[in-house]
Amino acid sequence: MKKKIKMFGIIMCLAVLTLTAGACKKSSSNAPAGSTAGSKKAEKAGKVEKKNLTPDSIVIAVGNEDVEYREFMMYMYILKNRYQNSIDEGIWSYSFQDGRSFEYMAKEEAVNLITELKIISRKAGDFGIELSDDEKEDIRKYAETVFMEMPEQDVSEYNINAELITDIYIENEIANKVYDACISGVDANISDEEAKQITVQYLYKSAENTTPEGMQKLRRAAEKSEDFRSFAEDNTEADKTEITFGNNDMSVEFTSAAFALTTGQLSEVVSADGGYYLIYCVSDYNEDSTQKKKEEMIAAEQKKIFETQYADWAAGYEVEISKLIL
Repeated sequence: MKKKIKMFGIIMCLAVLTLTAGACKKSSSNAPAGSTAGSKKAEKAGKVEKKNLTPDSIVIAVGNEDVEYREFMMYMYILKNRYQNSIDEGIWSYSFQDGRSFEYMAKEEAVNLITELKIISRKAGDFGIELSDDEKEDIRKYAETVFMEMPEQDVSEYNINAELITDIYIENEIANKVYDACISGVDANISDEEAKQITVQYLYKSAENTTPEGMQKLRRAAEKSEDFRSFAEDNTEADKTEITFGNNDMSVEFTSAAFALTTGQLSEVVSADGGYYLIYCVSDYNEDSTQKKKEEMIAAEQKKIFETQYADWAAGYEVEISKLIL
């Protein structure tokens, strides 16, 4: 096997599906936030290991579905590589003020991630979701490639094999499909007008350093200027002179005045934020920024909808976590 590991091409749903990271507690019966351990309506969790750990020890039980220690360690391996590659190799041993190590927090994240994936993937049938034989075969081939590129020391330390990687990738792909099905159609609820972004240049003077009459004089000078931005830079008290923004991003007075402008138009003197503004409209509709903002709004709405749905699903399962892994 090769000595260098290539980062996982399928890093799964880490950013999207980690709804409760850091919320679990060191207990064999306390479940991550969103679950309902002890609820009469929830599917009762199975038993977890309390004395000894081996690769096939059950360390997490989500309802009647068991998670072996080797699967938990595989997620720890993914997280370790993810954090060390993106932050620093020494991050694993870093300790926070409360005494918890970064590794401990990663264990909490792994527990919550696994719990969520188990619950979400079990909802595939409700959406008529299943992977085709071709999809499974593609994942299996990719998993084998990933396995062959893993350092032998890591394979031995974490008890990793190609079959385990395949199973994890398959479960994550199913969970991704469930997520997509759950949030489909959300983008239709957000219009371009709601996401509209404009770009303006401006100068600001505090009321302490000027008067309305002084600002009117500046405005007349600005009208004669060939380059408003340079004029603003020479006369403003603000740290910057250009901004792209949307509704609710700036003060009501600034926003109202700016959004009333058309491209190339200079505002009247605007009283706001303890002083006065002159605002020049560079673009009354910044298409690229509007599209980006719309995507952000859609993603936020999708996440909100999915979190609500997930909380309802999670209420149907007890979750048992072995003290031996936290």
